[in-house]
Amino acid sequence: MARWAVFDVDGTLIPGTSLEKEFVLFLLHHHIINPLQLLFFLTKFIVDLPRAGLIPAMKANKAFFAGLDVEKIHRAADVFFRHSLQNLLSDKGIAEIQKRRARGYRIMVLSGAPLFLLHHVNRFIHADQIVGSVLQQQKRKFTGRLDGQHFYGASKRELLEQLRTRLDIDFSRSVVFANHTSDEYHMTLFGEAVAVNPDRMLLKVARQKGWKIAYWQ
Repeated sequence: MARWAVFDVDGTLIPGTSLEKEFVLFLLHHHIINPLQLLFFLTKFIVDLPRAGLIPAMKANKAFFAGLDVEKIHRAADVFFRHSLQNLLSDKGIAEIQKRRARGYRIMVLSGAPLFLLHHVNRFIHADQIVGSVLQQQKRKFTGRLDGQHFYGASKRELLEQLRTRLDIDFSRSVVFANHTSDEYHMTLFGEAVAVNPDRMLLKVARQKGWKIAYWQ
């Protein structure tokens, strides 16, 4: 079975912020997202909040993209990649990926960020597997909804367990890098876990479990 190194993106490979947040700010700055998209986002957030809770209601909310032309957003993502993305990625994170690959690990990026953005990230890191959120499309426009599951918290663990056989994952010999307390669910699967830029709760868990702690800027 294979050794895998699994990397989170938001707060980990991209310290201090999230990939989607930075892209949405880019779209706002270039007037590609307008107040109507902001209203869509806020409305969906309010509707989902009682059922999902604060963070899931925010992170799974892709209503920013509702009604936007798919090709236009993809072109904007390419510009964003060339001018902004490489400055957001952690040098230490990229070095860790290179080190693990040299030691024979397969590389996976696991994130709730839109998959089309993760493909741009992968132009830097050349992962063997990318997992992200797929945005639903209709008549060449985004609907603002997900086509499938948003991976957060326990759903990341469920996904990895489903991928175990297909990707030949030996969890006992694999390593995971993540930053948020919600990542504890899937981090406990791995023989080696590294809390990167951990929040207060994950830092506490990491110390209790003897996980490595790293700070990437």
